[in-house]
Amino acid sequence: ECDDPMASQQTTQVDADGSYEIELPTPGAWWMRVMGSSGHGEFLLEVPAAPEFTYDIALPEGQMSGRVVDAEGAALEGVDVSHVLVEGRAHRSPLRMADDRRATDADGAFEFTGLTPGTYRGGAEHAELGIAASVLVEVGDGSPAGVVVLTLRAGTRGRGSVVDADGAPVRYAPI
Repeated sequence: ECDDPMASQQTTQVDADGSYEIELPTPGAWWMRVMGSSGHGEFLLEVPAAPEFTYDIALPEGQMSGRVVDAEGAALEGVDVSHVLVEGRAHRSPLRMADDRRATDADGAFEFTGLTPGTYRGGAEHAELGIAASVLVEVGDGSPAGVVVLTLRAGTRGRGSVVDADGAPVRYAPI
């Protein structure tokens, strides 16, 4: 049995009719990642100890899109936008690519597709321009969540130090 789903990778190509066939060396848990022009998704597949099995895939169709603007409403390019699922169910592979982060385009626009239904927290940040307050977005299956507008606001920079109980510096501690 495959105790480590990341121990081996297998790839295949989907045919024109949407069908696929793949040879897996062992039964057990396998991550299946599908990347297509009409959607993408990740699925944790339990492969039975049998010579053949069928696993049909329906790609999630949820979407979240929007714009990032400054305090005056001007579009901002190159802002890092991210989302995280806070309520709902989604499988996440340990090798998940960075599809939950996007940089805005010249119009300040961003889009996430292939999302499973649920509640997502979206946010934006830029190293020089500041951060936007995060927003909760309801994503349905197949219907756009509506346009999200994130407004970056310049903040202030805090500085300080971290020491332990004896007054010694705590090195490389995340804050």
